[in-house]
Amino acid sequence: MLGEWKGGEFVTGHPMNGQLEKSRWFGKTFSSPTDVQPLVCLDDDGDRFSNITMGKGEASLWLEEFRGEVTATMVY
Repeated sequence: MLGEWKGGEFVTGHPMNGQLEKSRWFGKTFSSPTDVQPLVCLDDDGDRFSNITMGKGEASLWLEEFRGEVTATMVY
């Protein structure tokens, strides 16, 4: 799970639809379980940066049990 992940947006009808595209969202970077950048965007030069303003911070990975299965959960 660690590494860079290229993202995409699903049209769901949610009021936030389109915001990721407007912010030039690239994807997510999982550097370690305690160091996750969930909103990696592209600046005007095409360089990647963690958009902590839009995401109001960063995230971490937790192991959580759901329906009897242990899953990786990204927690903001």
